[in-house]
Amino acid sequence: MAGPGSIKIDDPTLGPNDQGLIWQGIVIEKNCWIGHGVSILDGATLGEGSVIGAAVLTQTIPRYSIAVGVPAKVIKRQDVQHELVND
Repeated sequence: MAGPGSIKIDDPTLGPNDQGLIWQGIVIEKNCWIGHGVSILDGATLGEGSVIGAAVLTQTIPRYSIAVGVPAKVIKRQDVQHELVND
């Protein structure tokens, strides 16, 4: 994850102020599990209920998916059924 003051450099021949930087942000939706050693890059989204491990997340992972690898790839989709609970 990029911390405050971090700079993304795409062209090593240009200085930081000449890069035309655009930060898209990182989105981690609710009920996600992020395993040890996972890197999540700018512009990535981890969908609700997803699990990611041993990966570099560079894009959007759909809801209720399991993803691993470099770059992260979905290896399984979770079959989730929601039940209404009356209190």
